[in-house]
Amino acid sequence: SKIMKEKHPQGDLAPRDIVAREIYQSSEPVYLDITHKKASYLKKRFPKIYERLAHYGYKMEKDLIPVTPAVHYSCGGIKVDLKGRTQLKNLFAFGEVTHTGVHGANRLASNSLLEALVFSNQIADQLKPLKTSIITPKSSPKIISTDKTIRKHKAVIQNLLWQYAGIIRNRQAIKKEAIPAMQEVLQNLSKISSTNQELAEARNMAQVGLEILKAAASRRKSLGCHFVD
Repeated sequence: SKIMKEKHPQGDLAPRDIVAREIYQSSEPVYLDITHKKASYLKKRFPKIYERLAHYGYKMEKDLIPVTPAVHYSCGGIKVDLKGRTQLKNLFAFGEVTHTGVHGANRLASNSLLEALVFSNQIADQLKPLKTSIITPKSSPKIISTDKTIRKHKAVIQNLLWQYAGIIRNRQAIKKEAIPAMQEVLQNLSKISSTNQELAEARNMAQVGLEILKAAASRRKSLGCHFVD
């Protein structure tokens, strides 16, 4: 049966946050059904998706596709002006990471395309006249090889954000459990004096994750995909 039947006037076409919450709270597995389309159509229309599902043993023309809900990007992010400029000089941003004003509290596919095409061109036009120079550090940082440990930290970061800043958020749990746990991860990562790409990424993830949790803890009302329990 259709999961959104009688749950929303628009049924399966209900806003993304509402559909995501229904899937998240469902007691049974949820599937996408596109078996009414032929394989030739699906391969042409969704080539990458078709190939990826086939890798896992699913044929879109005959199999139900298991799905899980996800928060649809940040719906907020870095505040920029109409030219993609942030409050920091010479720092530009565009796309899903930004708050441009063209989105509401829910992401829309057509608006994401607008952000990616329009704002990126705005930024490119401004960068053309800029003269850039490469600054070479006096000494190269020591490279480490503790990727396995760092990946464990990354997994903790991912789990914390999914559990506490995902589909449904509880402010008290974020304050008492998630924020202290993320701060501990950040402290552990900061104790490593050397560096490599994995470590730099993990530190950035932890810092951004901490800011997301703090923002989530301060939001008292539900708004679009930011649903406060």
